[in-house]
Amino acid sequence: MGWVLSSTRVGTQVRAISELPVVAELLGVPLFARTALVWGFTGLVSAVGMIVVASNLPRSFSSLGFLIFPAMAAALIGAFRSLSLALVGGVLVGVVEAVSSYRSTWAEYRGAVPFLIALAVLLWTQRHEVWDAAR
Repeated sequence: MGWVLSSTRVGTQVRAISELPVVAELLGVPLFARTALVWGFTGLVSAVGMIVVASNLPRSFSSLGFLIFPAMAAALIGAFRSLSLALVGGVLVGVVEAVSSYRSTWAEYRGAVPFLIALAVLLWTQRHEVWDAAR
């Protein structure tokens, strides 16, 4: 995705729309078509991902809702800006969750791992504001 966004014409148009939509539209970028393309592609990738992951989960709708929390923790690690950091964050969350499931004392708290990671990332990113205010 990083290559597509930085190297292709459609990727450049999508980045222009996300930065300055009015200017992009004035320059001739088809705003509605590109927005529909992004939403459609994102929906397709999400649906395929859910189908692949759902085969390993219990057959209840509520268990699929818990897939959002690890994804949000990974997106927080990427600061909602960097795809590569979000990918690293996703792998990190998965590894920490897998390791915690092998430890018998931690296995029952495996579902809380994404929350703890998200909390740690939020506290880490907000440390500058607290420390600067204390000076």
